[in-house]
Amino acid sequence: MTTAWFLDFDDTLATGATTWGIKYALPRLIEQHRLVYDEAALWQAILVAQEKANLITDPRPVVAELFETMGWPRDLLAELIQDVQTGYRPELFPDALPFLQQLQRRQQPVYVISNNPTAPQIAQRLGLSPYIRQVYTPQGCPGTQPKPDRSLWDFVLAANPEVKPLRAVIVGDDPWSDGAFAAACGLACWIVDREERFAGVDGRIAAKRVKSLLDIPVGVDAAG
Repeated sequence: MTTAWFLDFDDTLATGATTWGIKYALPRLIEQHRLVYDEAALWQAILVAQEKANLITDPRPVVAELFETMGWPRDLLAELIQDVQTGYRPELFPDALPFLQQLQRRQQPVYVISNNPTAPQIAQRLGLSPYIRQVYTPQGCPGTQPKPDRSLWDFVLAANPEVKPLRAVIVGDDPWSDGAFAAACGLACWIVDREERFAGVDGRIAAKRVKSLLDIPVGVDAAG
């Protein structure tokens, strides 16, 4: 039987704004203002912030809490947010296109389920349209809520009666929205943990963790 793949977008296929900010904007801010920090404490604060940011639409209070945790001047918050807003450019991860091409060769359908309302436009701009049947977001699916609420999955099933839940797989980048979403829907799940951030939270999700999309088996056992 054919496996149907439901992929998250931000930080699964392409860099999201949060990841870009952590990788580029935050180190730049730290260097420019000579901010003092303990590396282990900063990493833990970032992990907490990412978990909370995945569950809300406005990340500014979460970033403000991170600044408070680190003891950094609150007036630098606007500078960090401005840097992300003006500098962020989504980029495909190196494993994204080979993974999609592999699924296409095997004639396994791919859908995107994302909380990002701009995911359809970004996917098209990055040249992913030939590999994706449809992009679903809460904004484009009336009556649905963002992941991890399962209403988005119910919408997808109603729109695609050929999809069999037992042969469907969720692929995402974090346990809080993607892992919890898969659990709420009773679906198999793979978490792509490229930076190995989630070694300490494996027990909280019923998902398998890999470092690359290309580590995910695309054969008959993918949904097992």
